[in-house]
Parts: sequence; structure tokens; C-alpha cells
Amino acid sequence: MGLQALGNAWRRVWSRPGHSALSIAILALGLLAATFLFGSVNSMVIKPLPFPDAERLVAVGWSTTGSPDEVGDLSTAQWLAIRDGLPVFDRVAVEAGPATVVIGDGDSVKRYNGAIIDHQLLPLFSVQPLFGRGFSAEDDRPGAPLTVVLGEQVWRNEFGGDPAVVGRQVRANGGPATIIGVLPASFAYPFDQQMWIPRRLVLDDEFGVQVLARLAPGVTLSQARQVLAGATARMGSDVLGSRDGDFLNAIPLHHRFVDRTTRHMLWMMFAAGLLVLLLACVNVANLQLAAILPRRRELAVRSALGAGRGRLLRELMAEALLMSLVATTLAALGNDVLGRVFVQHLAASAVVVPFFIDFDYDWRDLAFLPAVAFATCLLAGLIPALRAAGVNAQDALRDGSRGSHGGLFPRISRILVIGEIALSVVLLVGAAMFVRGINGMLAFDHGAHADPETVLTGRIGLFENDYPSDEERLRFFQRVSEVIRQDPRVVAATVGTGMPGWTSGGSEELVGEGGERPSGGFVDAETAAVDAAFADVYGIRLREGRFFNENDRAGTLAVAVIDSRAAQRLFPDRPALGQRLTVDPEGSQARTVTVVGVIDNLHLRQVGSTPRPSMLVPFAQAPTRFATVAVRVNGDAAAFAPRLSAAIRTVDPHTPAYWVQTQASNIKAGRAGAVVLTQMFVAVGVLTLILAAAGLYGVLAFSVEQRTREIGIRRAIGSDRAGVTRLVLKRLVGQVMAGLAIGVAIALPWSKLLANPAFHTRAHDPLIFGATVVLILLVALCASLVPLRRALRVDPVIALRQE
Repeated sequence: MGLQALGNAWRRVWSRPGHSALSIAILALGLLAATFLFGSVNSMVIKPLPFPDAERLVAVGWSTTGSPDEVGDLSTAQWLAIRDGLPVFDRVAVEAGPATVVIGDGDSVKRYNGAIIDHQLLPLFSVQPLFGRGFSAEDDRPGAPLTVVLGEQVWRNEFGGDPAVVGRQVRANGGPATIIGVLPASFAYPFDQQMWIPRRLVLDDEFGVQVLARLAPGVTLSQARQVLAGATARMGSDVLGSRDGDFLNAIPLHHRFVDRTTRHMLWMMFAAGLLVLLLACVNVANLQLAAILPRRRELAVRSALGAGRGRLLRELMAEALLMSLVATTLAALGNDVLGRVFVQHLAASAVVVPFFIDFDYDWRDLAFLPAVAFATCLLAGLIPALRAAGVNAQDALRDGSRGSHGGLFPRISRILVIGEIALSVVLLVGAAMFVRGINGMLAFDHGAHADPETVLTGRIGLFENDYPSDEERLRFFQRVSEVIRQDPRVVAATVGTGMPGWTSGGSEELVGEGGERPSGGFVDAETAAVDAAFADVYGIRLREGRFFNENDRAGTLAVAVIDSRAAQRLFPDRPALGQRLTVDPEGSQARTVTVVGVIDNLHLRQVGSTPRPSMLVPFAQAPTRFATVAVRVNGDAAAFAPRLSAAIRTVDPHTPAYWVQTQASNIKAGRAGAVVLTQMFVAVGVLTLILAAAGLYGVLAFSVEQRTREIGIRRAIGSDRAGVTRLVLKRLVGQVMAGLAIGVAIALPWSKLLANPAFHTRAHDPLIFGATVVLILLVALCASLVPLRRALRVDPVIALRQE
């Protein structure tokens, strides 16, 4: 394809600016959708972790048969029982995940996002400190002096970038500590951590361990899983505890941060993006067919004069190539802008993204764009070019009239219109399912009936050096509550380990006292320790019995309040009030509690997660080092934040509150990931509507243009407006109905793939399918209004004069 052919193609493209601009815009939108969604999949799913031997890095933990792609923590005792018998790994590290690190330097204290890691984690990722050293085996030893490793940002901002910071003494988490190293800004494992302290393995540790490992050379993931299955047998029943029935598993480390649901949704959205691109190509192919139709006589004459089919095909494909190149350039520019907006939107939506997930271009993105641009050129231009280059000269010359609309060209066009409608149905069903899911999530009743904008929460962490006993911790939190309640703006204040619609204090198995393990397993309930004001702050409704009071303290009868969901599961055939429950029945610390109250269903997890039974216990009977203070105020709770922090400082100036935000913000953060996914799918749906409308408008407009003479003749012999309307829309109505039927047939299995209980979506939703059909009909109607109006205004005299 020479420069002359491209130059001629350029002149032909811009000889019809309206048609060309519409075609380029449609292609650019389709390419933008496909490339942007591929970039999202590439960044979050395809790209390997930025560590050496990333494909060999795995996470090890407990899995259940229902969630084989997820791994949970091991207890310290469980890990110590198996760690020396795992030859399939050449390096193993443990961590306790994200944690609070409070650094005090003189009179000031500041809280940082930190992590608790052992001395093997940095070598596992081949990370070298900028200054100083990482942790050693001695640092991990229980009772050793505390050491701290800083992130580069903290080192520069808080310590002035002074290399002499190594060896400096500070106060960390309530005790003396020594800064031993500074890590580069490129490392912030696991999410956005800025500081690290050593993980020390103590048998009675209240925290579990997250195990990371690197497969030995030549070892497959399947082989590692077989060895882990054998390791479970080395645990005694006292160590195995409630994990009996679960299995040790290894998953790619990347899957621990981007779970199966997210990966599934991202791939589905990418598939939707490819369908959008296919819809754009179909639209442009239809427009090209309509544009080539009036040139049939020209092409026939050129063919009769000796122009070969190959030459005609090259010239026509050159037009498609030029439009594809312009559209690709526009899509690349739009993708860059959209990518920046998307990253900013993630940050504003409180979505926490692991530090190693970046949205910068790599070779995969750069390879995908030209590949998909070439495919677009073929899809949008090849069929029209083949049909035009293969035109029969005698038939075309015999057909003669510009107003003719018979033959193969219109039939291909009609087939493409049907394809457009079918693809639109499929994409809109997906978008509608996500919208319905997010609406269900927004309306989800998590059990709290107080206005979340009037509730302010703040997290507090106490450290063993400062508060070594349960009594001292309880007194601290009671004192904080007393000080806060003295403020005249405060309606109620509570302390607890869980919050409705956001988080729980933990998960424990329950069974009625003396009950045996049911065939389906014990009732797994979300639990939280709360004080007596919890119900008042959050507006929890009591169904029967009572809530906690000042008499529920250490040394008295152990009591609990359960929600209706737990009551139904545990005591389906008798009243729950007064019943006794065994908590963690097969664990080493099994205990019995008496049910003193039943409340409405309470959701102690992020909104959008699967509802589970809930149980509350008195905070005075189970005080912890980490708890959330929640305050219900008159008016806007966000404005109360400085007062909350000041109240806590009056009790202990060295214990800051962190994550201070309203309950509304907590709930928003919990559903942020689902909201972002939904917004992306809705954007795809809106783009689908635009493309469908543009395609239908373009095809119908060109159809009216080609049939101007016929319409003029009909008007001249007395056809009224209704007759012209039937002439213009008759064939389009049949195409739309056929496209709807095919689209619904394809969307039925598509909706099954998208259905997800966590997103409150179900397959074959009649409301979604009905709304989609109605919307497509409305779009078709709107797209036909302007061409129909043009047809009704045809002047018979002018139309006949054109022939």
C-alpha cells in the first residue's frame, strides 16, 4: 500500500467529513474501552510481582473447601509444628500483617501504618536497605531489645534524611527501640507501610502468622500443596483446634492481594470492553457499507476499465486504515487521561491498593494497542472492502439508480444492525446487574439505625509496656469514655472491638452447650466485645432480653447478646434467651456464655460481604489492647474529631487515636472496591448506549439518503406521512426485534457468569432483562427521529430532479 494510495484515501475520507468523523469517534470510543480495561486487568492480574522469581512466591495458610483460592492465618503453635518439614520451599517468612507503629521522639508521638515481619521477609523479596540493615534472627528472639526499620519517606520527612538516624533511640509502641535501617521508597509491603518491627514467635501469642514462601527450584505449586497436606498430620488435635476439616494450602502470592472475585470481575469487564470494541467495529462496518453503496457505479466503471480487484481492495482498506490510525491516536490520548483520573478516583474512594500494583504502561499495554488497532481496521473495513471490490460491473451498471436499495449490500447491513443490537443487550445486562448490586449494597441493613453522619469513630492501640494487664486496659478505656461523655455535644459514647457495617473483633465457632458438631460444621459467627453504650450509639434494636450493664464485669457470669440470624441457626426450635453457648468448642480456650439478649440482625463486616451470624460479649469481660471508640453527637460528627483526639490525650498524651472518621466514611470505605467496579461497568454500559444510538442513527440516516428518490416518488403519488414512516422504520423494527431476541439468548448465560452473592446480583433477573429491552427500544426510537424527520421533509420535485 503506497503513499499515493494513502493520499487518495485521505482525500476520500475527508470528502465526507460528517461520515468520517462519526466513524472515527465510534472507533475511538471502542478502542478506549478495550485498551483501558486491558490496562486495568494487566495492572491488577497479569503483571507479575516486582520481585525476583515472582512466579515462585506463594502464600501459605488454611483454606476451606468452599474457598480454595483463599488462605487464612496459622496460629503460632501450628506454624512451629510444621515449619521444619517443608523442603519444597527454599525460603520462608512470616508476618502479622499491617499493624500500628507509634513512634515517640521526646514529647511528640505519631502513628504510622506499619507491619510486623520476621528477618526472612526482606531477603525473600531481595530488598536491600538504603542505610543500616534489616532484621536479624536475634531481632526476632522473644525478649530481645526492640528494633525498627523506617521507610524512606518517614526517614526524609520526620528525620530530615539524616544517615546518622541508624542507631538512634526512639520510643516505639510504648517501649524503647533502636532504628536499625531505612528501606527504599519502592518498597512498602504489604500495602502502604512506612515502618516495620520484628515478628516474634511466642506460643501463646494472640495473633496468628501469615506465611510467605518461595518455591524451591523445580518444585510446582501442586507438589507444594501435597507436602502441606502431609504436614497437617503432624499437628496434634490440641494444636489443630478448630481447623479440623480445613486444609493447608499454597496460592500464588499475587492472589492474596487480588482475590478471586476481583479477578473474575476484572476479566468480565475486559470481556465487556472487547464486546464494546466489536460493537464499534460493527457500527463502522455498517457505516462504510452505507457510504460505499452510492459508489457502486463508480467502482463498476473503474473495474470495467481495467482496475483489478486487488487495487480496489487496497484503496478501500486504506480508508479503513487511516480512520483506524486516527481513532487509535485519540484512544491512546484518552486512555492516558482516563488512567490518571482512575488512579485519583481510587485514592478518593479509599480503596487501598498494594504498593506493587501500578497503572503505568508496560510492554503488554504497548503491544496490545497496535494489535487491537490492526484487528479493528480489519473488522471495520474488510467486509465493506471485499463486498465493494467484488462488485459485479454489469449488475451495478444495470442497477443504475442511486436510489436502489436491493442486493447483497443492504442484506449485510441489516445483519450487522442485528449484531449491534444483540451486543448492546449483552453489555447493558452486565451494567444493569452491577447497578442493581450496588443499589442493594447501599440499601443493605447492617443493623445500625443511627445516622452514620452523626457517629465518629477512632481506633486506639495500647501497648503491653504501658498497659500490661486487662485491668489497666479496661480502666484506660473506661476513663476515655467518661471524659468524652462530659462534652455537651455528645449523645452517647462506646468502646468496642467491632463496628456495624465495617469490622468485627474476630470470628469464633459457636454451638449450644453440650451440642455435637453438626454435619455442616459449627456456626461461624462474627464476634465483638462492646460496652453497655454500644446499642445507644449505633441505634441497635433489642428484640428480647436485655443488653449489657455495669454488672457484666470480670468475675461475674459470662454473658452474650446474639443477633436474630445467630438465634435462628443455633436454636431453631426453641427460644434463645437463657440458653448457654460453647464458644470455640474444639479449641484450647473453649468457654461457655449465657444468652441474655437477642437483637436485630447485625452485620459486623464490610457492607457487601456475605451476612453471617453475630455475637456480642461485654468489653469488661474481654478487654483488649486494640479497640474503637465511637461517639454519637448532635450535628456533624466530622467536626467533633479534634475534640475526640483531645479527650484521649487528656487520659494519655502518648496514646494517639488514628483512623478518626465518621461511621458513614467507614461504610463507604468498606464498599469502595465494589463501587469502583460498578462505576467501571456502568461506564461501559453508557458507552454501549452511545455506540448503539450512533450506529443506528448513521445506518438509518444513510438509508434515508439512499432512498430519497423512492421517498419522493411515493410522496408525489400521494403517500402520506404515516406511509413514509412505515417505509423508513418497517425494516428497522424487524432488525431491532431480531437483535433483541439474539441478545437476550446470549445474555442469559452471561448473567450467570456475572452473578455474585457478594454483589447482591443474581442470574436471569427479569427486571434487568425487561429494563434492558425497553431501553434498547427507546434508544432505537431516539436514533430514528432525525432521519425520519428528514424523510418526512423530502420535497418530491427536488428528489426527482436529482436523478
